[in-house]
Amino acid sequence: MNANLFYLGLLEFTLSFGVGLGVLYLTFKILNRFIVKKHNVPYKNVAFGIITAGIFVSVSYLISSVKEVMIETVRALESNPQFQDALFLESAKYFGIFLLMSLLVIGLTNVASIGLFTIMTKGINEIEEIKKNNVAVSIITATLMICISMMVKDSLVLMMQSLIPYPELPNIGTF
Repeated sequence: MNANLFYLGLLEFTLSFGVGLGVLYLTFKILNRFIVKKHNVPYKNVAFGIITAGIFVSVSYLISSVKEVMIETVRALESNPQFQDALFLESAKYFGIFLLMSLLVIGLTNVASIGLFTIMTKGINEIEEIKKNNVAVSIITATLMICISMMVKDSLVLMMQSLIPYPELPNIGTF
């Protein structure tokens, strides 16, 4: 058995499960505060359910990028002798940075999606339409969120990968 690989798998599972649950819970609390309570939208509203599902898919898709980059970071830190003594602390530092970056991109993506839909549909109050259970508005908004999330995930991963402390490679020469 490859113990190192097992522990990396266990770390990935823990990150996926723990961070996923935490971020989805936080997302639900934000939705509850800004849509349900502020605009009196009932939970049994189908349009609200659709928009919530779209937001959850968008958030889950983007937050899943953290675990991929985090495992890569742990491997890079593990192989670098200067981080051997503080592997846990360095890993936690990078995880925090990656999580913050992801949360910022998630917020920006979802707000931009709603903003885009608002620009595209002048004269329509989206929150009022969702309160009226207008399923079409919620489907289009949720789809925009998911599509934009799909477009920005690779960029988010690339930005996070640029921060990974890979060991320096020797300069073999220039062409």
